[in-house]
Amino acid sequence: MEKRIQNASTSLKSSLWECFEVGLKERNEAIIFRCLRAYAAIDNTKGAHEVFRLFVVAPIMEQVFSATETDAGPSDFLEEYLNEIRRRVENECKFLLDISMTGI
Repeated sequence: MEKRIQNASTSLKSSLWECFEVGLKERNEAIIFRCLRAYAAIDNTKGAHEVFRLFVVAPIMEQVFSATETDAGPSDFLEEYLNEIRRRVENECKFLLDISMTGI
């Protein structure tokens, strides 16, 4: 019985991960909202954070830091990095905040 529960839990987490990934990539409000509710229902908000970090935050950081690298070195561009990160977070992450606030 324990093994069945473990398999069901693993399958649920995997399916939810894939569904949330698709919702984030497509910025599909309905999918994202349902996935966030499901993550909350199974008490796994950590899983939602992981997917968001992997498919939204990591690409932003990669683009920011690769786009502003020069021979002068990254420490010379700290303010540029921070401004670009702030701009991208405001533009690209606000949709998730708006979706999550509608559920409250």
